[in-house]
Amino acid sequence: MLRRRGGILERLLHHGDVPVLVRVAQTSCDEVLFGARAATSDAGAYGIERMRFMLGVDEDLRPFLRRFARDPLIGSSLRRRPWLRAGRRPEPFEALAWAICEQLIDYVRSAVTHTGGISAMRKLLDFAAMYQIKSGIHGPADISPIGMAAALHLGLAIHNFGIQEYASHSAQTLSVFQTSYQFEDGLLHPGDRPGLGVEMDLEAAAAFPYQAAYLPVNRLALDGTVHDW
Repeated sequence: MLRRRGGILERLLHHGDVPVLVRVAQTSCDEVLFGARAATSDAGAYGIERMRFMLGVDEDLRPFLRRFARDPLIGSSLRRRPWLRAGRRPEPFEALAWAICEQLIDYVRSAVTHTGGISAMRKLLDFAAMYQIKSGIHGPADISPIGMAAALHLGLAIHNFGIQEYASHSAQTLSVFQTSYQFEDGLLHPGDRPGLGVEMDLEAAAAFPYQAAYLPVNRLALDGTVHDW
């Protein structure tokens, strides 16, 4: 829960089982002060890191502002208030908690790799099961074979499995990741290798240096409206 007391934001988080109380205050127009109270220094550092992420204080907005300052849809708002930052949730679980509690969704569509890993996703799906909500784990080609294998094994371990999204990976991807899972006749089988059943060839990966890539976005020429691509 996030509270505001006299201009100070307070938030209780948890690092594993250790509670962390984080306080944030803006002491001047260009300075924000963070403090944390916890039983361990690691827990305190974690709490501050998550609050910095939530408030977006480490994001450099200048490239965004330069690109969209004259945008027909949002440009005027950005020019009036260039200091505004998009608020975020400190934990993936929290982003879905209210949607689950109020039964606003029928399937949990998160990817395992975007939701804290196998253990965190398992807890989220167990929570969803109490509200008759099933899994529909995200599985596009930009989720690596390791993430895909994690989703398959998790799907076998829960009682509220719904459906598994699957997009086959390219030959280049499969030259780096050797997988044991198989897709045949509309069914996915996780294979019988130990662990997740995926091995990564680091030497092969070196042939494909990282390159930033973005999903395409269509914008109407007249007013800049974003629409489905």
